[in-house]
Amino acid sequence: MKSRATDVTKTTWSDRNATLCRIKDAGRDAVARQQRKAAVRIGEYESIARDAAETFRSKQFPALAERADTIAGVSANARSYLAQSEPEEIWHDAEDCIRGHSALAFTCFFAAGLVAGRFLKSSSYYDTRDSNAGKCAAPPTVTINQKVLCQKTQ
Repeated sequence: MKSRATDVTKTTWSDRNATLCRIKDAGRDAVARQQRKAAVRIGEYESIARDAAETFRSKQFPALAERADTIAGVSANARSYLAQSEPEEIWHDAEDCIRGHSALAFTCFFAAGLVAGRFLKSSSYYDTRDSNAGKCAAPPTVTINQKVLCQKTQ
């Protein structure tokens, strides 16, 4: 009886470990896909910045062209870093950066929280759970030339 219970326990742990490995691999694959997508997007921004630099040069704005070239260079560096780095390496680099520049990291996270709060506050005006998405879910009621533009729907 004891050996049967041990076999069941081993099988359960083995199944659990296999499931955890599959989940971990799926997570790594998803992160790698998002990393490649981010690298492609940054490459697009790099191209836009280079085009802007050429436009500024042709219009005789050398200072703006220099700034656009700087943005393109930074974008190229970020793109190559994302393309060549493993997700774990990026995670460790981010941790090191946050540890080294804690005040800057705190400021960035604080600003991101404010932006997210404003975004959530502004998007809560519309009731997206309703089939009438996009219509006002609550007052204010606005009247222009005796026409009601938006009123409470119930």
